[in-house]
Amino acid sequence: MKIKFAKRHNTHENDCWCDALALATNKDYDYYYERLKFFMCDDGQLLTGYVEATLQLNGYEIVEMELTLEQAFHLFNTSKGMVFQMKHNQGKHIIYVKGNTIYDNVDERDIGKYLENCKVETVAYKKGTIE
Repeated sequence: MKIKFAKRHNTHENDCWCDALALATNKDYDYYYERLKFFMCDDGQLLTGYVEATLQLNGYEIVEMELTLEQAFHLFNTSKGMVFQMKHNQGKHIIYVKGNTIYDNVDERDIGKYLENCKVETVAYKKGTIE
């Protein structure tokens, strides 16, 4: 499977959490930013517990595991959309994936390193979409 990338909304520093939540729940970026900005860290990140709780309140199940991005794409049917929480060289990162597309702002020259270095730690999927 050829993995593709699509640009994501990027308004604030370290706002990957906000875009992933908006895409996963079909709500507006500003909807989540306004509601959760009070819980952000000084650098703009949101603790993963808030992300997981928001996803669970919107009908998602959370599974912890350690996979490469490529392994996660082969293991899960991402056609209905999923959220991957990952670990990489610069810390934690949250992305939305649907089909064979990763919604993230990655320079084409860095895609190989991105796929190699990111390790999926948590997978969130909509209840009833995994057999």
